[in-house]
Amino acid sequence: MAPGHLLNLVDAILDKTETFINLIEEKAKTGEEIRLEEYTTNLVFDIIGIVTFNMDLNAQIEGKQSDVLLTYRALSQVFNKRPFGAVWWKEYFTKNEREIRRLDKKLDGILKEEIRRQHKEILAGADPTSRSVATLSLYGIDKLTPEILQQTSDTLRGFLFAGHDTTSILLQWCFYELHRCPASAKDLKNELDAVFGADASPQSVIEQLRGPQAGKLLARLPYTDAIIKEALRLHPPGTTARMTPKGSGSTITLPDGQRLVVDGLCVTPRAYVIQRHPKIFGETRDDFMPERWLGEEGARIPDSAFRPYERGPRRCTGSELANLEVRIVLAAVARRFEFVKVGQGELDLDEKGLPQLDKKGCYKTKSAMFSTYLVTCKPVDGMLSKVKIKAGPQGRNDSLI
Repeated sequence: MAPGHLLNLVDAILDKTETFINLIEEKAKTGEEIRLEEYTTNLVFDIIGIVTFNMDLNAQIEGKQSDVLLTYRALSQVFNKRPFGAVWWKEYFTKNEREIRRLDKKLDGILKEEIRRQHKEILAGADPTSRSVATLSLYGIDKLTPEILQQTSDTLRGFLFAGHDTTSILLQWCFYELHRCPASAKDLKNELDAVFGADASPQSVIEQLRGPQAGKLLARLPYTDAIIKEALRLHPPGTTARMTPKGSGSTITLPDGQRLVVDGLCVTPRAYVIQRHPKIFGETRDDFMPERWLGEEGARIPDSAFRPYERGPRRCTGSELANLEVRIVLAAVARRFEFVKVGQGELDLDEKGLPQLDKKGCYKTKSAMFSTYLVTCKPVDGMLSKVKIKAGPQGRNDSLI
């Protein structure tokens, strides 16, 4: 997506972020444990719905969620039951595979109905305010052929799948690393104070980003961007795959000079390994250090060593949108709330109930937090957390939950 078009989406992102803030504010007051994954995923679903096909999915509002969302979630649940590495023809007639096909057909039908509706409005000369992916793709098309209809539906489903999960995972890891690494949290606060002022309330940031200077404000957040990059480096949500044509003679060369024939095979780069390569990231390859992306040090990191969205012509088309979403959410939320990890990966407190720093300046944890593979690489427990209110207006410490 072009940078100019992305700025047109800021208000829509802010609208949904306000709902997210209200929900976690309530959870901070009750002190209950939450699966952060549910809240970030619902937030991103809402944004994707508006941006992709100008439909309010109401993902964050219980009891008002749209058919698109409910059908997609049901489809995801049965898809996740599919055995990893299963032979397709052996599974084709199983109950689970039949349910996958049924729900996929239902979702396809719902989306096609919406595409037809929007296309009719365009042909009727309506002046829609929507700048969604669906609307923009339909301009200039006089006849909605079955091929165009199917292609548009497939594109929208692709945005739903790839757009919501990866961005939600990125938000969870950003919040966790900021909770675990106080120096990074402090540097982020200093940057946000410098750009948005000392008022740490989300509403202050949101009001400023709704103004004409939104683009300039967001461009002044290099450390925020560095946090996003470092979270993606350590915790890439997924990967890609390429099928080498049979008879192409394709080979790959190993570090020791040996060559492997991969003719007719599916080849997938492992971002997790590439982005922790000792030759590039040295002894700190496993450490959360956003500052590595700044200045001359950041300029020395080759593009080939950072590929959470892959690279080249097959790079994820929604990567800039994802970064914009996370940048806005961090700017509005990070000074107001802290997400305190519970269970796996929680902080190891001393006898006074205080966190303890390790040699690298991050808090010690009782156990390591890690991801599990479920189509994408998700935090193993849904990032089970409690919400702590860090500061109110003017940076005042209001309460600790």
